Amino acid sequence: SDDFITVATTRPETMFGDSAVAVHPDDERYADLVGRKVRVPLTDRWIPVITDDYVKMEFGAGALKITPGHDKNDFEIGSRHDLDVISVINLDGTLNESAGSYADTDRFEARDTIVEDLEKEGLLLKTEPYKGTVPISSRSKAIIEPLISRQWFVRMKPLAKPALEAVRNGDVSFYPSRWENEYFRWLENIRDWTISRQLWWGHRIPVWYHLDENGEVDEGRDFVVSVEQPSPNMVQDEDVLDTWFSSWLWPFATLGWPDETPDIDYFYPTTVLVSGYDILFFWIARMIMAGIHFKGEPPFRDIFITGMVKDKQGRWMSKSLGNGIDPLDMIDEYGADAVRYSLTILCAQGQDIKLEPSKFEMGRNFANKIWNAFNVFGRFIEDGKSYERTRSNDELDLVEQWMLHRVNQTIEKVDEAVSRYRLNEALAYIYDVFWRDFCDWYLELIKPGGDEQMSDDSIALSIEIFETMLKLLHPFMPFITEELWWKTQARKDANALIVTGWPSADPANSNPEAAADFELIKDLITGIRTVRAQYNLAPRKTIDARINFHDESAESVTIVMENQPYFEALVWTRNLSAGTGIEKPSASASAVVGTTEIFLPLEGLVDLEVERARLRKDIEQKETFVTSIQKKLQNAQFVERAPKHIVEAERDKESEAVAELTLLRSNLENLGTDE
Repeated sequence: SDDFITVATTRPETMFGDSAVAVHPDDERYADLVGRKVRVPLTDRWIPVITDDYVKMEFGAGALKITPGHDKNDFEIGSRHDLDVISVINLDGTLNESAGSYADTDRFEARDTIVEDLEKEGLLLKTEPYKGTVPISSRSKAIIEPLISRQWFVRMKPLAKPALEAVRNGDVSFYPSRWENEYFRWLENIRDWTISRQLWWGHRIPVWYHLDENGEVDEGRDFVVSVEQPSPNMVQDEDVLDTWFSSWLWPFATLGWPDETPDIDYFYPTTVLVSGYDILFFWIARMIMAGIHFKGEPPFRDIFITGMVKDKQGRWMSKSLGNGIDPLDMIDEYGADAVRYSLTILCAQGQDIKLEPSKFEMGRNFANKIWNAFNVFGRFIEDGKSYERTRSNDELDLVEQWMLHRVNQTIEKVDEAVSRYRLNEALAYIYDVFWRDFCDWYLELIKPGGDEQMSDDSIALSIEIFETMLKLLHPFMPFITEELWWKTQARKDANALIVTGWPSADPANSNPEAAADFELIKDLITGIRTVRAQYNLAPRKTIDARINFHDESAESVTIVMENQPYFEALVWTRNLSAGTGIEKPSASASAVVGTTEIFLPLEGLVDLEVERARLRKDIEQKETFVTSIQKKLQNAQFVERAPKHIVEAERDKESEAVAELTLLRSNLENLGTDE
């Protein structure tokens, strides 16, 4: 027959191992060829034309040569159709006797020769460049060649079924839960596991073969598993086990298994496994399967999946790229606590980290802040003296009640976050209460001025609050917290922080009313600070302040007036008044906090003429800037052709500049007109 079928291939050297040509069952172009046989070029061997859904009709000519011995997908097709598996490549990369006259030729050299011979025979339709994926060994950099070989396998589907059920019924939980889907996907499509490896190092396969009368082994005929005392006519398999085969036994093999030991009773199952997602299938899923099979229950209840540390460009760190960061170098430069803090705060649950050395500065800065915060009250602590507060919670100042409440809240939030393995959130809560509350507000308001001494009661309360936060911080920053723990008061060795109990939220320290009152004070002080900054008022220049409440709340007025010292200490007010219906004075700045207005008379504080001139100049410059941006955004070519992120950045600039311009105009209006 003169009929032929056209196939496309990137591996002409493997055609000597072809067992069939496959087409899609719905492809009418080849309907009359299905079931017939075709001759393999450059040979006298005939192979069948078959149909299989794997074939893509639109790819190439729509016909696929099937080489089960040298392609994973072809092997699957061959298994479905019971095709011969022919190996044509030797372990040294040369073609074997199945390649006829091309035998003993390197496969890549043979490829070129075969293409030339196909062309001479008139069997080559065309050649064209093709971009594909070529597997490369990570170590040798050699091209990986799929070959058929005899290996040992573990049948996995019976093991996977109970492991799937363990997660579905809640016996095992993933954090974050999204990794359950990946777990299900792999186990539901699991293949038998190749456990034998041709390596020198590793656990030997526990299989022995009986030697025949000639002292030879027939591996497929006679073998014995797990022999304690092999006879002289037995020889052990030379292969070793896949390293993960021993690793999947780790949760119980390290505890004395198969014996029932006290360690197994105590430690199995454990509470949580912390691991990266890169070994979810290699190790985690297999440990669950092994645990259920050998011990009757999963080896752990929770699985906390962490992100991976990558370089600042998002690439995996590797020796070949030279982009790794040595943690010991970072510890030397920034400190162990800083490294621990930075990695934890950056590691949102299950998300990768783009890491560079400068990221550890945040940890170092926080460690410095902790140390300096202690010195604010720690310099008043006398060696060997014990401090116990005498005031009850009701007798404390407002800021003290608020601080106890905030620490109490933080304990609850940290407990909740840790219970869900959201360690970065837990650390963020601690950071927030320590830096933004304890340092920025509490310490600023309780520290004595000048040469004044801090009272023993204030020292005792500060120690109480500080020690609670040290306990919260200790798992994240163990070294600085332990060091400061011994500085707060005299202790015995048995009272080291590391063996101290975890803090519990105390209902007696919860005071939502006092907390709300102080939050009002905070908001008003923040508003005054903002206005002072807008008009460049010197930090310690005293000012008058008038606060106008629109909600006619006598309670709010009382809160402000009873806590005037807080305003005096933090925003340098000299005459503070609060009430309802207060008129805005002339030539005064203002701020709005919720429905409350703050007025700061500027007469005598700034040179009004100079300030008006400065504001007019700033307004003029800002108007010019806004006009230039708006002109750019009105240019249709720029908006259509520029990258989207560039256009969005310009729009953000416009919004920010317009807001700043509005504020400048408001500030100028506050100063009134020129006289």
